Amino acid sequence: MTSLAVDTDVPQGVSLLGKNLDDLQEGIGIGFSGISGTLHYVTGYTGFSGDPEEQEGNYLVLHCDSETDGATIKVRLIGGKNEGWVTLDSDKTIILRIMSTDEKVVVASSADGKTDNQKVYDLKGLVLEPKEES
Repeated sequence: MTSLAVDTDVPQGVSLLGKNLDDLQEGIGIGFSGISGTLHYVTGYTGFSGDPEEQEGNYLVLHCDSETDGATIKVRLIGGKNEGWVTLDSDKTIILRIMSTDEKVVVASSADGKTDNQKVYDLKGLVLEPKEES
């Protein structure tokens, strides 16, 4: 079985598409089956998407890793706008736009073409800061 670690320890030099980690989230904790903390409301996040509708909201940054050489890590959001699997590249970091704490994050690792470790995290412990009215 491939080991799977999910945290918020974004490696130095990893691009967060024009934002700093502190701009996006604060006090994120990852437990056995849930994620807690605060997601700040961000506007003008043009590095995240070319679609103006996707350029503001609450974003969760996760770093996922495996101790198994050559393991593939995939992430998907259940209950969100885009529910397809995303295969992580070499920095193993993903930014997810979170619309509701009813969503869930699924992280899976596989080696030799078969998935052998999968974790599901609920987001009920997150606080989604609202958009500030001007």
